[in-house]
Amino acid sequence: MGPLISERQFKRVLGYISSGVREGAEIITGGGRHGDGGFYVQPTLFTKPAAGAKIVQEEIFGPVWWRKPSRTSMRPWSSLTVQTMARCQLLVHQSCLHSTCG
Repeated sequence: MGPLISERQFKRVLGYISSGVREGAEIITGGGRHGDGGFYVQPTLFTKPAAGAKIVQEEIFGPVWWRKPSRTSMRPWSSLTVQTMARCQLLVHQSCLHSTCG
């Protein structure tokens, strides 16, 4: 997973993450900058966001996902599992071993 395209987008994505926390969603993994340089954001997974939360209502264009229990399934990422998130984290870690992202 590579860096975000610009500092503006980097700050925007971190703003969405902060907004999700302020609005009561819980972070399962991630939630911040990855490394000390560049525009890398940790893959972030939220659970239990409010239906009207900014992270639910707007498109983020960054490594941020959410899931909310419903009577029939988990939405919108019903196929996103803890194992999938672990793989994402491993890919980020491996790519950073050979780059400058920390």
